[in-house]
Amino acid sequence: MSVACLGLLAAVLFGVVVAVLVHVGLPWMRPRLDPLPAWVRARLVFALVAAPVTVGVALSVLALLPGVAAALAPALDHCTHHDDHHFHLCLVHGPTAINLGRMSLVLGVIATPVTFRVAYAMVRLLRGHRLLWALRRSARPSIADYDEVAAEAPFAVTAGLWRPRVYVTSGLLRLLDGTSRAAVLAHEAAHVRRRDPLTKLVAELLGACHLPTTRQTLLANLSLSCEQACDEAAAASIGDRTAVADALVKLGRLVSDACPSQAAVARFGEGSITARVHALLEAPKPAPWLPSARLTLATGLVLATLLSAPLHHVTETVLGTLFG
Repeated sequence: MSVACLGLLAAVLFGVVVAVLVHVGLPWMRPRLDPLPAWVRARLVFALVAAPVTVGVALSVLALLPGVAAALAPALDHCTHHDDHHFHLCLVHGPTAINLGRMSLVLGVIATPVTFRVAYAMVRLLRGHRLLWALRRSARPSIADYDEVAAEAPFAVTAGLWRPRVYVTSGLLRLLDGTSRAAVLAHEAAHVRRRDPLTKLVAELLGACHLPTTRQTLLANLSLSCEQACDEAAAASIGDRTAVADALVKLGRLVSDACPSQAAVARFGEGSITARVHALLEAPKPAPWLPSARLTLATGLVLATLLSAPLHHVTETVLGTLFG
């Protein structure tokens, strides 16, 4: 079996470990995430959603680096220090034969539920695209920041992945006074700037690698965080937090019931209305200190340098024990 295939297998196993760690640690993390500003919480929750895939792949790449380095610089070849029965994950010496039956069983058990969840997410994406095309067909051409849809059902949504657009029905516009209209449109404009429909779709796909309860909790938290971040943006735009809360109280449930949840769509009434209103009635939360991109990159490179060799040996040992 090729080193690339074993690297993929290692990424899957690392992803399983990360998913279990997030599942176990989530009850501890949630109380520490809740006090953060919504935009920070949304980023951190998205990172947790993506962790099994991103961290699993990153750890697999790190585990493969010493084997790749040995091919580029023979002096770095470490395989000669092992006995002949050691499982090799190396381009020079090649991996040892692996138990394909056992490997297929493990991958099948892991991949089956993930495949079903990804398939369901794609079905929701198709439904979202049908809604988007229906909105585009019935929308009146507009040079404003939103398109008016000739429909009595009152809802406001941001739909589309690469170039999201705000759609507001004529039924909702008739219900809005000037302040509420400004609050709704400012909220949806924030969804456009943040590209929340794309974020939620990617999170739904990546979240397929989590355990079911963890996936549901993280996706719900991400949705609420995105909505609260847009509420904060709307409040800053119109200069009145109470007005946004009032619009939520009057229209949130009405809008939510009129437009069902779909992938690649963000709705004004999504998430817990009660939690969103309470957050708006509180004072804005100060932004915490976050490391710069350069500091994060430098830290990552240092950790990669320190972890690569021991992680390589651990991966060889685990793969050899499980599938050798």
